[in-house]
Amino acid sequence: MAEVDIIIPVYRPANNWASNLAQALSNGLDTTHIYNLIIVNDGGKRLHKDEKILLEKVSDLTHINEVKIIEYKDNQGKGYTIRKGIEVSSGELIVYTDDDLPYGMDAINDMIKRLSDNAEVVLPDRGADYFRSLPLKRRIISKGLIWMNSLLMGMKHPDTQAGLKGLNCQVANLIQEGKENGFLFEVEWIQDVEKAGIAITTIPVKINKEALPSGVPGGDIWKLLKAYLRLFRSR
Repeated sequence: MAEVDIIIPVYRPANNWASNLAQALSNGLDTTHIYNLIIVNDGGKRLHKDEKILLEKVSDLTHINEVKIIEYKDNQGKGYTIRKGIEVSSGELIVYTDDDLPYGMDAINDMIKRLSDNAEVVLPDRGADYFRSLPLKRRIISKGLIWMNSLLMGMKHPDTQAGLKGLNCQVANLIQEGKENGFLFEVEWIQDVEKAGIAITTIPVKINKEALPSGVPGGDIWKLLKAYLRLFRSR
């Protein structure tokens, strides 16, 4: 049995996200382990009282030990959000994923199983079907980012942007040393993991159709390219 922290970054979530999340965790988590749920609201609108009550009730389940909710005023980016979650993390294993659980509970449980079997980092493998399902513009940009991660950044695991990651607490310490707060923070820490010689395990995942992205990853494409150039120079 392991203690697992599940970190959920939140920024302007959809309606009913809290009830959907609470229901999925209540019904879907492998009860072999003990869990802490860490919600980090990355600025914007504060969570509604009813949302907090719903989430806090999740801790009534025997396999969820504690629910922690962190909020701050200004939007800081996903990297900052995940690091805030890690700051209050106490588990030996950590999984973080988007608030709509885009790859479902089976992928989360599989990731936790691999970590509990001594994997150090577990990343999702979205496969060719995922990219074929994307709108053409999003597919071109996503493939372009993978190409840059591979050729520009020299990464062995260049598909960095799936909203699900698993790691142990030692790797979490490495993430805390990073500088990137925005879209490229996962490029930064996965590259650091590779450079440190830490083994990375991958698992196949299928995205929920309703969670398929449509916009430009990271927002404005030119700002994204500038961020890549800055990160490349800092390496």
